[in-house]
Amino acid sequence: MKMGARGRRGERVRVRSPCSKTLSGDHMKDSRGEAATAKKNIVARTDSPASVVEERLQAALDSDDLGIWDHDLRENTFWASPNIIRMVGIPEGGPASTRLFWEFVHPDDRDGVRQVVRGALAAAVSGHFEVTFRAHRRDLGRLALVRCSAQLVFDQDNRPARMLGVFRDVSDQQEEQVKLFYEAHYDELTGLANQKLLTEQTQSVLDQERPAGCLLLELDGFQEVSDTLGQEAGNRLLQLTAARLTRLLPEGALLSRTTGEEFAVMLPDQDQARALIQLAEAVHGALLETFMIKDRPVAISGHVGIAFAAPQGCARTLLSDAHLALADAKAAGYGASRVYQPALRKALRARQDMSADLRTAVLGEQFELYYQPQVRLSDGKIVGAEALLRWHHPHRGLLAPGEFLPLLKGSPMARILGDWVIRQACAKGALLHRQGRPLCMAVNLFSAQFKLGGLARMVADTLRETGLPGEGLEIEITERVIINSDNRLKNTLNDLRSLGCQLAFDDFGTGYASLSMLKEFPITRLKVDKSFVDAIHESGEDHAVVQAMIQLAETFGFSITAEGIETEQQAEVLRQLGCREGQGYLFGKPMPWQELYALL
Repeated sequence: MKMGARGRRGERVRVRSPCSKTLSGDHMKDSRGEAATAKKNIVARTDSPASVVEERLQAALDSDDLGIWDHDLRENTFWASPNIIRMVGIPEGGPASTRLFWEFVHPDDRDGVRQVVRGALAAAVSGHFEVTFRAHRRDLGRLALVRCSAQLVFDQDNRPARMLGVFRDVSDQQEEQVKLFYEAHYDELTGLANQKLLTEQTQSVLDQERPAGCLLLELDGFQEVSDTLGQEAGNRLLQLTAARLTRLLPEGALLSRTTGEEFAVMLPDQDQARALIQLAEAVHGALLETFMIKDRPVAISGHVGIAFAAPQGCARTLLSDAHLALADAKAAGYGASRVYQPALRKALRARQDMSADLRTAVLGEQFELYYQPQVRLSDGKIVGAEALLRWHHPHRGLLAPGEFLPLLKGSPMARILGDWVIRQACAKGALLHRQGRPLCMAVNLFSAQFKLGGLARMVADTLRETGLPGEGLEIEITERVIINSDNRLKNTLNDLRSLGCQLAFDDFGTGYASLSMLKEFPITRLKVDKSFVDAIHESGEDHAVVQAMIQLAETFGFSITAEGIETEQQAEVLRQLGCREGQGYLFGKPMPWQELYALL
């Protein structure tokens, strides 16, 4: 609660107290001596009854009050308007005594009142000041919030003679302010603090030169619950999670819901990683217990990021650090917790720089296709080529795919660059076709090209524009693309097959794809991953796996290509097993088009 006043020259004076405040006749009487040295501002015409009436009327006009009061500091007497009499509960015909006004104020606010009035009088402040306090409305039989606007009036000897003021019941206004505050600072669904309040209170702790720790939790499996059981079930899950987390947190911790399925815990005076790691383990343990929603058991888990801020630190930076740690935990896998390290922010800046560079590179034609020969193992003849991206970075030189593909896959530039790869590869394949040296051009696509739609139409247009027959283009897809697919992918692949394009299953056997996918999707080729080829001449297990894959391809009528062949010994084993085609450094590294063209 604040009390404001104006000095003799009109400057604004603020006096703060930890509780609400009002005016006390007892204290005013005690404080007259303290204010004896007050400087003159307004000289009261105390000898003129007409001037007193005029001042009372002017106060009513200026203040738009519910009630007017006048306290004579010298005589310690009160005058009160009818509204004040009703509010305070002054007996009909009785005097407006100090005791009644004092009882009007809520007991918890009275000490604060003494401090404010003493401060106002001792500072010799004249002019207008305001006080807000809780009070017992005798006429309404309820607790109210009353705002008092008052004027100190000095006599001709520069001594405070009177206080003239008004009372206004602002309960309804305050209720609206409380409602607005709640809506701005609390989560309506769970009743927890929101990110705004979390940030404010965290910053308050840090500004008090105290450290703080932050634990950030993101639920894993929440969206599936909402999708399968409905939004109401998802909301109930969040409420139950909030209740469960509240029970396990230490005293003084602030729990908040920051976003949809994200919760944050701020712990004041905490700078020990071990303590928060233990709390994270407790959080994971709490989530292991099954939730019951709509009479159905629901199981979820979570990832946790942990960060700390030193005294006088920044709350927003603390939350940002915790988010980086959370991202690191999500990358680590199921139920992981990670503590923020400065290297995470350094890596983030590097990714941000790379993202900006990628956009410039795509639009500025800094990419080039290199081609790795695919040969017939029986005689080494080049029968195809896989198009592979290279980036001519203006500062870092030629970059291989491993340095930018992970970032590019999640970029909006993926679709643009993927389509460019198809057009470039088709143009080179069409050139060889016109020269009577047909070569199958293999390209790798981004998942975004399948998800965004229109891929088959784009390929059809490119084949028509370049003049390349459909069988001259082979599109490689990975297990990840197939596993995360829906009917749209199957329809797209069928459309591509209808154009005559070949479809290769890349890195087959390294993931979780089932054999049923070989029947479900229109695959024409299996590619044996390099990991099975590396030790095929000395590992019985790798030998058996590759042999089974070759037999499987023959059964389904697929072509098969072994990747990563680096030695003649590996190539010989593959020939003996019946593998007809291969690629690897033994036959040629990825190379610019001109070098491949020279080999043909």
